[in-house]
Amino acid sequence: MADEVCELLTTNAGPFQIACQYRNYLWTHAGIHQGFYDHKIKSRIVESDPDLAFTLERLYLEGYPPIFEIGPQRMGSSKNIGGPLWLDKSLIITKPLRGYHQIIGHTRVETIRQYRPYHNDPGTSVTICDCVEYGDGSFYKLEIE
Repeated sequence: MADEVCELLTTNAGPFQIACQYRNYLWTHAGIHQGFYDHKIKSRIVESDPDLAFTLERLYLEGYPPIFEIGPQRMGSSKNIGGPLWLDKSLIITKPLRGYHQIIGHTRVETIRQYRPYHNDPGTSVTICDCVEYGDGSFYKLEIE
């Protein structure tokens, strides 16, 4: 169904928002992998972009193909990692973008899970919170100072 979803999102880009950011907290559907950022996003940041969420939103509205990239774990190309709509849990929990606390859905979990894959790096984490319909029904409450 990836082709249909991609068509829906590109044809109706206006009502959708691909990312939201507050300080170093970043909300996306599936997350941002460090390799994806380094190879596909970093070079596309422009000086007028106030933050990463704005960059992702701009690239989404421009129809930048890597935003819709599907990696092999989700039956996409073996040349891809996976973008913020299709990144697989196995990748986001092992190598998330450093310096961000990412909050994502995309992958069903039994209960809310937080991962901190980089030792001695309190500024990087991934919280997966898609457990309302098929998990324990808990909601994620985030308090930011």
